[in-house]
Amino acid sequence: MKKEHDNDAPSKSEAPKESTLKFFVETKTKTKFIKQANREGLKLRDWCIKHLSAACDD
Repeated sequence: MKKEHDNDAPSKSEAPKESTLKFFVETKTKTKFIKQANREGLKLRDWCIKHLSAACDD
């Protein structure tokens, strides 16, 4: 018996493409980033995306 597909799930071709960005910073710099992200109510990942995207929009 065939299993029906979930119509709400995006197909592989429709799913957003993601990539990894990795860079190294001093521990004290990362700590500053985390504290600022927390002040803004964001996770570090979201904070980095927000600020890196803003730098590209200028």
